[in-house]
Amino acid sequence: MNADFTNHKIEFDYDPAGDYLVKASPGNNGLMVSWGTGLLAVDPAARELVCAAFLVAVYENGAGIHTSKSAFKFLAQIFVNCQYQTAKAALSAVYQAGLVAYLRGGAAWTEFETNHVQIDQNTFALIPGNLPTAKETAQDYKGLPVSVLINSSVDAAASPELIAACAEIEKYSRGDLVRILNAKKVKATAITERSEFKADSPGLLLVVNFAEFNPGNLLARILVGNLAKNGGRPYLLTHYELGTSVDSETPPLFGQIYIGDEGDWKHAARKTHEKLVAEIQKFLGK
Repeated sequence: MNADFTNHKIEFDYDPAGDYLVKASPGNNGLMVSWGTGLLAVDPAARELVCAAFLVAVYENGAGIHTSKSAFKFLAQIFVNCQYQTAKAALSAVYQAGLVAYLRGGAAWTEFETNHVQIDQNTFALIPGNLPTAKETAQDYKGLPVSVLINSSVDAAASPELIAACAEIEKYSRGDLVRILNAKKVKATAITERSEFKADSPGLLLVVNFAEFNPGNLLARILVGNLAKNGGRPYLLTHYELGTSVDSETPPLFGQIYIGDEGDWKHAARKTHEKLVAEIQKFLGK
């Protein structure tokens, strides 16, 4: 895709009669990308990012990968950077729901794409359906206790060492994250199962999922420094969401945090917790 940009092989136009978001077709010099009326439904504050995200999906579709997942992956990665939070907040409900579904993965993503994304050959359209448009505000949540659910996406086929490391970081995080929340005057307790959270009683559910985790290898860093591969440097990619329901399509606060750290995995986890608590405090106005 980058080479096509450089060599001016991508042309863009707008189709005022196009009932879609984006469509790709052969152009005079390469690829013609047409934006339809679906683009007008995207707030101008987020329009440029949505265009870039779905251009990635267009190229994957041309390579035989017929999904919009790469577009939402692109957006999720962009929104790690706090300077894009205004654009994230400007997204309509269907894009917000798509981001949440991507972060949750599995059946949540399959259900979202089945119900809200239409891919017909080289054309993408998003279908809002009956997604909620009104959002609760932070004022609705002030003073509510928070139940913290920690888990990880480690594959059952992963090495015993990685499985053990994930179990260790989950145990550590239940204590450390809850401690930091309480220190910041956010009343929190840890739970280990979703069923422990009672959606019909006042309270918030904070779901923290370690999507990617490398505990690192101190010996490798000592021997070959920062060029160590296959585990030299610990890193942690965390997905999170905060809301009043265990299965809301658009929780009021969600996102992902990436920490790559020169220290050990506990340091990476602590930095993740501190950044997450700061996001929660900002949301709640504390």
